[in-house]
Amino acid sequence: MKILLVTNSKIFSGAGIIAKDFRDTFLLQNIDARILVNQYSGESDYLYNIQSETESNKIAKLRFLTKNKFFNFFITNTLRFFSFFHSTSNGLIFKALHINKYFVQDINQTKDIYSTDKLLKKIDGFQPKAIIVLFMQNFLTYKNVYELGRECGNIPVYITVLDMAPLTGGCHYSWQCTNYKSDCSKCPAVSNNFRKFPIKNLNFKKEFSKKGNFNFIYSSDYQLNILKSAAITSNNKYYKIPLPTDELIYNNNFETSQLYRSKLGFKELDIVVFFGAMDLKNPRKGGDLLIETIKKLNLENQLTNLKFLIIGENHSVFSNIIPSDNLKALNVVSPSELPNYYNASDIFLSSSIEDAGPMMVNQSLMCGTRVCTFEVGVAIDMVKPNEQCGRCATEFSANELYKSLTQEIEYQRANNRKELREQCAKKAYTITSKEEVSKRWLEVFQTTKNITGQC
Repeated sequence: MKILLVTNSKIFSGAGIIAKDFRDTFLLQNIDARILVNQYSGESDYLYNIQSETESNKIAKLRFLTKNKFFNFFITNTLRFFSFFHSTSNGLIFKALHINKYFVQDINQTKDIYSTDKLLKKIDGFQPKAIIVLFMQNFLTYKNVYELGRECGNIPVYITVLDMAPLTGGCHYSWQCTNYKSDCSKCPAVSNNFRKFPIKNLNFKKEFSKKGNFNFIYSSDYQLNILKSAAITSNNKYYKIPLPTDELIYNNNFETSQLYRSKLGFKELDIVVFFGAMDLKNPRKGGDLLIETIKKLNLENQLTNLKFLIIGENHSVFSNIIPSDNLKALNVVSPSELPNYYNASDIFLSSSIEDAGPMMVNQSLMCGTRVCTFEVGVAIDMVKPNEQCGRCATEFSANELYKSLTQEIEYQRANNRKELREQCAKKAYTITSKEEVSKRWLEVFQTTKNITGQC
């Protein structure tokens, strides 16, 4: 069987890594999976790059400049002018002008950046039996996706709901807004002069999702509730498949745990709480709740035999809260190093309050590190129903996260932590390992074939 994976981002960094994870997952079932990617990702027989290396580098530099306060005014107005001549500015301009919690990338999602003919020429000679769309913003429109499926023989198209963007008029996270259920009018994510676009985008997506052999893939019940009520999916099938986590990389390893705890200066009786400190000002990540939770631990004298492992460029925020003897802070580490730090920790603390993931929850659990978090994203499936995997705070508040965390700390002190790790990793494997996820994809392919005769 042959499958075409489609994504915008470079496949060896950031969110783009998901595309490579998908490909590796399909290889376990001897499926020939190739990747059509917008941003240049190197040369390989399984890669079809749309942009050249030079093009990707230039656009990356423009994006960086739009974040710089000194250049912001000049750059955004230059991009306004530039937009009349180059289609890729659609996303560049809008992201520069609208920085808010809803995270709208490209305002006009009915406008093709690339013609479908160009996309087909890139994959010329490869005849997929299915198309799986990962991240399509600033790359493909629903019309592109429909035409790709049609020109490849009316094959099934699977839209993965990695965030809400495929289901809304433009935003990646709707928060309390429910306009995606109807028409995206009065969109709170954009200013009045852009209000026509979310309505136009949503109607455009509805039109082509009805025309094509579209199926939607969700990884947690958090997304299922959205899918059931979204105007776009009223005529489509949707299937639950967890995101794959590489068991060869993320796994419970006692020797690694002992080695890295020693390197980091942690003792056997220490309970180590691990969390990231990359984007504390992003409202989705709940950074303010995280800070308040750690402050409360300190004020309530809960730091005996409690250590904190913090990774991220904003870790200095916590140096004024946590005594130096209880703190080990590191700057950004390579993805290949992350499993070592999960294994060195006893608890992974996630404060995200609006998130389809985060993937770090899956990764932590696969390493046997139990998770404390809110009832959001994958935690609803991975943590909440499985006592082997940790616990969820019931409300989005620092007090509830503190309560959940202190209960978890006491639970681990009262039990054999080595056994807890083994139970956690074993449970996570049955849900999110590449082996199990690949089997679930085969089931969905077979179901789709039985319904449509394709795939």
